[in-house]
Amino acid sequence: MDDIKKMQQGTLKVSEDVILTIVNLAVNETEGIEGLVPVTDNMGGVIFKKKELKNIKIKNLSDSIEIEIMVIAKYGCKVSSVGEKLQERIKNDIQSMTGIRVSKVSVVFTDIAFDKAEEKTE
Repeated sequence: MDDIKKMQQGTLKVSEDVILTIVNLAVNETEGIEGLVPVTDNMGGVIFKKKELKNIKIKNLSDSIEIEIMVIAKYGCKVSSVGEKLQERIKNDIQSMTGIRVSKVSVVFTDIAFDKAEEKTE
């Protein structure tokens, strides 16, 4: 998916990889988020190619994009607040960096990560 904007001088294309990178940065910089859900292939191996990620879905609409991400929350965080912050950050970052309108950001929490110290005491 290359989002294309027509300019007076020509066209501007934004690769899906750029949007994936922006989303990854937002996830890594949001407090209360451990990270994206790891993606594995059918053989149990981790997939590292950006094009094959299924934990970030981008839907290209005629005048905007919709994003769905699957993340892991840190234990003890207020999931609703963290989710709202992440939604807002992703939307603002993509729109300010690329000029592409984001109509929807869905955040799916699939797991909770515990600190190593907490796991040992249980």
